[in-house]
Amino acid sequence: MQDEDEEDGSDPEGDTPGRKRRKIRKILKDKKLSKQTVDAAKAEDERRKRIEERQKLVSYNTITAHLHCSL
Repeated sequence: MQDEDEEDGSDPEGDTPGRKRRKIRKILKDKKLSKQTVDAAKAEDERRKRIEERQKLVSYNTITAHLHCSL
């Protein structure tokens, strides 16, 4: 009976009655992803890098402007 509970994802201890894991899918490997998905992931990584660079530049400019004002 316990094996049956573990297979359906319910808690064998019974701490969470009525809660079951549903439709959990395996994570696909990069080789199995479509070209469109891979391209979108690359575009997102590039976007995040651009944003990070902009934030660094703005932060640097803010600090240097503050230092020049205090002199």
